[in-house]
Amino acid sequence: MTEDTHSAIEGGAKVSAGAPDSPPGASAPLPRILTTHNKNFHPAWTARTTLLPGWYEAHKEIAPFDFGVLDSLRWAWQLFRLSPRYDAVVTGSEHTGHLFAILQSLLRTRRRRVPHVMIDFPWAASPGKLTIFLKRIQMSIESRSIYRIFAHASPEEAERFARELRTRRDLFQFVIYHDNLRTPRPEVKDGGYLFSGGFEGRDYPTLLRAIMDAPYPAVICSPWKISEGGELPPHISVSKVTPERFDELMAAAKVVVLSLFSECIHTSGHTVIANALSLGKPLVVAAPQEFRHYIDHGVNGILVPPGDSQALRQAIDHIFRDPEYTARLAANAKNMSARFSREIFFQTVYDTVEAAVRERQSQYPSRAQHI
Repeated sequence: MTEDTHSAIEGGAKVSAGAPDSPPGASAPLPRILTTHNKNFHPAWTARTTLLPGWYEAHKEIAPFDFGVLDSLRWAWQLFRLSPRYDAVVTGSEHTGHLFAILQSLLRTRRRRVPHVMIDFPWAASPGKLTIFLKRIQMSIESRSIYRIFAHASPEEAERFARELRTRRDLFQFVIYHDNLRTPRPEVKDGGYLFSGGFEGRDYPTLLRAIMDAPYPAVICSPWKISEGGELPPHISVSKVTPERFDELMAAAKVVVLSLFSECIHTSGHTVIANALSLGKPLVVAAPQEFRHYIDHGVNGILVPPGDSQALRQAIDHIFRDPEYTARLAANAKNMSARFSREIFFQTVYDTVEAAVRERQSQYPSRAQHI
């Protein structure tokens, strides 16, 4: 099948749908990917994909997760209409991506469905019986269309998703997430304070118990109210900041600390961890042992049991009192940061897309594909 190369200009960067068919004997061209995954900070991604027309402009005004149902359905319909021109579709887990999967499952035969890869699955709620029953129905429909959904915390998280939603096990695939630091990267220095931030899955009560009488300052960035009691002591500051300021404050901290809940279907915090390690910051994380896929305890960070404020305090104190140990953690974090590179992450996306296209071609040989 020969089609013109689709391209668009999104946010000043060329977004290409891939190369046209190669002549006989040449290596197979790359699959053409239509996406809602807007990653203009990674030129290789924008060069190998086509961003859904208009998505960039809409995304500048409002985040995809904030789209209403009607807006999400409109974007999903546009994705549905354009997708037959491409070999695969890659979306995030925004409503548009889920609605696209439902449209494909209900309105197209298996033969005509375009392979769909979904990046991330932030299903963090602890649902009631009715909610989870409806979610299982939704995913039983979507799974007919989706080839893989990436789970970024751990293989255990991928298994939890499949078990709780009663889907096929291979629907969910563990993929370590990349850092998403902005360019230019913030200046890395030691400002002598503890930094923590974010909101989803954060166990701030445990963190506050650990540092309430600490002799060092703490900077916490969260849009949520994190203290249910009275006023916090003056050495603890809490504020809502821009993403750019969030990265700056993290880069200037002595240590980055995350305290996470243990009883969550979806485990959060991996983006902050990847960013901190890429900056070479020492990390203390109170979280389940499944975070060993990010934190090598005692090598590039310290991993303590979730909910244990005493163990958390001891680990933080160790960072402030032992500069040689802290420097070693920081150096190891920086040296091991390659595993969180965008190149590795997006190569995994490409490999997964190519596998999906090959599988579809083997099932339906008459359906022309690039791979």
